[in-house]
Amino acid sequence: SNNGRIDIKINKKYSVDDIKMIKDKMNEMYIKIDFDDSYVVLNTTSFKTDVKVKLKNNEPNVKIESDCEAEIIEVNGKIDLTSDNTINEIAKKANKELKKYINKALNLSMKYKSDFFGFGLKFYQNYPKYYVKVKDNWENKLSDINFNIKTTISINNKGSAKNSLEELKNER
Repeated sequence: SNNGRIDIKINKKYSVDDIKMIKDKMNEMYIKIDFDDSYVVLNTTSFKTDVKVKLKNNEPNVKIESDCEAEIIEVNGKIDLTSDNTINEIAKKANKELKKYINKALNLSMKYKSDFFGFGLKFYQNYPKYYVKVKDNWENKLSDINFNIKTTISINNKGSAKNSLEELKNER
C-alpha cells in the first residue's frame, strides 16, 4: 500500500482539513455556531498546534494544544457583538467545536490504524527504547494513547458597534 498512508476520502464525515489542522498546517477553517435562535460563522485566521508526548507508567500520553484566532464573518439574527459576554460565549462554543474536530480526526486515525499525525515519530525521538519495543505493533497501540486536548480560541474582532450585521443589511 502507499506506505501506511491512507486516502482520506474514505468517509465524508471526516475531512482532510481536520487532519491538516492537527498537523499545524491549517490556515482557514469555518466554524458555525448556533446561538439562541441565531447563528454566527467564525473564520479561523491563525492556527498554532503544539503536540507533546509523554510516557506515564509506560503508557503513551499525547497532549495537543491548539491556539487559534478567529473572526466573526457572518451573523444571522440579533446578536450583540459589542457585549464581552456574548463574545466569550461564542468563543466557548467555538472551543467545543474545535475539540470535536480534533477528536474526530484522532478517531479516524485509530479507526484506520494509521498514524498520519506522526505520533510514533515523536515517541521515537523522545522515548527510543519504548518505541523500539512497540513499533511493530504501533498502529494497534494508537488506541492506547491517552489524549489531552486543550483548545484556545480568541476572537479578534468585536464586530461593529451595530447590534448585528442584520441591522446593517436593513439600513442599505
